[in-house]
Amino acid sequence: MVEFAIAGLLFFYMLFGILDFGRAIFQYNDLASSAREGARAAIVQSLTDDQVKDYTVQASAGLLTTGDVTISGSRTCNAVPCPTVTITVQHTFTPITPLIGNLIGGSITMTASSTMVVEQ
Repeated sequence: MVEFAIAGLLFFYMLFGILDFGRAIFQYNDLASSAREGARAAIVQSLTDDQVKDYTVQASAGLLTTGDVTISGSRTCNAVPCPTVTITVQHTFTPITPLIGNLIGGSITMTASSTMVVEQ
């Protein structure tokens, strides 16, 4: 029983650490995908900045708010080559396992961005 308690404790900490790590990777992948979708919307000149931010938030499946999305670069193309626009998204990941949270300092700020050339 004592051996199982010690081994089980280590096993479950490792298991929940792996689950937290998987959640972090999933959320970062979702952030990167949202940034790409937002950049694709931003290169269309007929959309406003607010519409691009809303589209990026919708692509994130509830992970982002409009305050987490930043648009940089010129969205108008007056000469060839057209300029680029960059969408940057930011999210704070908080692990569910207390031990992992203590090891990393409570939370991690994840940032993803995507840059695309504006369409004519």
